Amino acid sequence: MRTLDLQRLVEGLRGLRIGTEIEIFERLPSTMDRARERLPSPGYLVFAEAQTEGRGTRGRVWESPRGEDLYFSFLTERMDEIPSPFAITLAVGLGMAEAVETLTGVEALVKWPNDVRLHDKKIAGILVESSGNLSEGVIVGIGLNVNRQHFPIELEDKASSLLRVTGRSFDREEVAIAVLRSIDTRMREFEERGPGGIVRALNERLALRHRKVRVGSAIGRIYGISGSGALMLESDGVITEVVAGTVEALD
Repeated sequence: MRTLDLQRLVEGLRGLRIGTEIEIFERLPSTMDRARERLPSPGYLVFAEAQTEGRGTRGRVWESPRGEDLYFSFLTERMDEIPSPFAITLAVGLGMAEAVETLTGVEALVKWPNDVRLHDKKIAGILVESSGNLSEGVIVGIGLNVNRQHFPIELEDKASSLLRVTGRSFDREEVAIAVLRSIDTRMREFEERGPGGIVRALNERLALRHRKVRVGSAIGRIYGISGSGALMLESDGVITEVVAGTVEALD
């Protein structure tokens, strides 16, 4: 399968804060780990055609076959002067969902805090990590299922790809450029104006809204996302805010 075209990516991302330096590897343990080695280098962007140790939230393995999908990480500007810096996950998720919807013509929803979904199946995941020093910025890692046709049996009813949803294959450079341009726009908004507009837009495309869910020990119906990026659960008229955890639908 064809390797990503570095020159097309450079040209397509020109003028953005993401992609001021781009590397493409045939294989890496994890693009997150490679990006971490480059801190602090705002705008650094790394792709891998395959990952041997790709990971999602809470250390879960991200399945990463070669040449079908997109696996990349980038480094942000410093985040130590921004309120609720890890709410940037929401800005990235919103930007991704908007781009994916434009590319596919299918409504894209965001499952709090870090999944993008089409037809109620996960097509992308986002991971945000820090070295512990927010003045160095944060590492944003993304896995996006683009042209994959087959999934492990345990993921068949949970995951999908742009190809499986639309029935057509996609140019991966075109997808990467569209997604990163959209993310860059929403990240700029978040950094310059705070999370208000991001949260309002996300609440319009929030997966499982009004559904009964469990997040850790908390159970309730999803009410929405708060101004700080927390998930609000309603139970018996009481709103509880959850700041981390995995959302499990109960109905």
